[in-house]
Amino acid sequence: MKKLTLIILLASVFQFSAFSQGVSDLDEFILEQMDIHHVPGLSACIIIEDSIYWNNNYGYMILEDSVPVHDSTLFSVFSIGKSITTACIMQLWDNQLIGLDQNINDFIPFQVSNPHNGIDSITARMMMTHTSTIDDWNLNYYITLGDPTESLGSFMENYLDSTGNYYVTNNYYNEIPGTDFNYDNYGMAMLGYLVEPLTGLDFNQYAGDSLLSPLDMTHSSWLLDYLNTDNLATGYTYSGGNFTANGHYGHPAYPGLSLRSTALDLANFNIMLLNQGAFNGLNIISEAAIDSMTTVQDPTWTSSFGPTGLGLFVREDLGDRIVWGHNGGSSTLGYAAHLYFCSAENSGVVITTNSGQYVPDLVEYLFDYALSVTTSIPNDVPLEKVNLKVYPNPASDRIQIAIDYKQSIEEIRIFNQIGQQVYRQKYSGNNIDISAIQAGIYILEARMEEGVVRHKFVKK
Repeated sequence: MKKLTLIILLASVFQFSAFSQGVSDLDEFILEQMDIHHVPGLSACIIIEDSIYWNNNYGYMILEDSVPVHDSTLFSVFSIGKSITTACIMQLWDNQLIGLDQNINDFIPFQVSNPHNGIDSITARMMMTHTSTIDDWNLNYYITLGDPTESLGSFMENYLDSTGNYYVTNNYYNEIPGTDFNYDNYGMAMLGYLVEPLTGLDFNQYAGDSLLSPLDMTHSSWLLDYLNTDNLATGYTYSGGNFTANGHYGHPAYPGLSLRSTALDLANFNIMLLNQGAFNGLNIISEAAIDSMTTVQDPTWTSSFGPTGLGLFVREDLGDRIVWGHNGGSSTLGYAAHLYFCSAENSGVVITTNSGQYVPDLVEYLFDYALSVTTSIPNDVPLEKVNLKVYPNPASDRIQIAIDYKQSIEEIRIFNQIGQQVYRQKYSGNNIDISAIQAGIYILEARMEEGVVRHKFVKK
């Protein structure tokens, strides 16, 4: 294996950047983070409103041949696929093919039941929130080099049904389904399998036809056979100054952990989430589905990042903001990716790498950069001079707004403390009815052609 000095590697990346001074500062920060975290290659996107505002590529997708990362470079993004699997089920929920709290045994040709308590009322909601009691304790045992040879349905039946070839009682936690959070991959894989008896299509085909294709995610798939592997980045682990290349692996529980995608493809999924299920004028999933995905199900069901919605987690550790999304990666296989969006700031971030190290400081930096763009006001009017007031504050059923700025407000949006949009209307006057909003702390966003100004207020 070739030994490389990362600083030299990253210095060569400047040839791929040709931006203004502000964006050059962004490039510099990204290269510094790649150096700190030993990242061979990286793609990144910033989403603002309903489009990709900025994207760029850095470093190498294959070190040995010095192949640079480009827009079509595919990275393994692992658990980010859980969010897409969830979105597929939410489409079926929109079409009234499944209830989130229905027993999954109503739909499948085998029996799923927790052997420790005999409870068989496992639901889609439980699998979306990692509370199904399905345990993937022997995950690595079923990894394959290349695509799996066993179908998703066969694997799930063999693993979860008491007559299955892989069945042991350890395949379930000794807990009551729906009561406790245990992060797992097989629960999400089982969620993906529900697509098959409900639609008559295998999961990979359904996801491609009904979600990935309408989102123009044409490069993405869970299975290698459906990808242009010439564009697939090698994953690298770093130790003692050396990068070690890893192979491309698969798993029969692929909907939970095997997605490959480009940063630009994932940006389209992020745009859909940020825009209440809409993309390029198409309603991919309903606003109600997005609202459900971005509602904390139980504050005690939490990962290391924060509580869970449906297929998404909420984070409050990326600056002074609340974001929803998912990470995905493997330190042993050498990939790490981020997909997050902030409704209150109307922005999103996607980062894909072929290193096993996450880069949360870069996620925060990209969000800060997006905020600096969306809050920009013409150069002759400093932002601090734009004075937005909301009164009374605290308020009851109505609020008034006043803004010391010559340009007119086009739209008002209001967001709650977890970043959910609770109000959106074209601006028609300073008297705003908030009677339908529950008591709490909110951010009011006044949107103008030149930028956005925000103010916090309290609804009694």
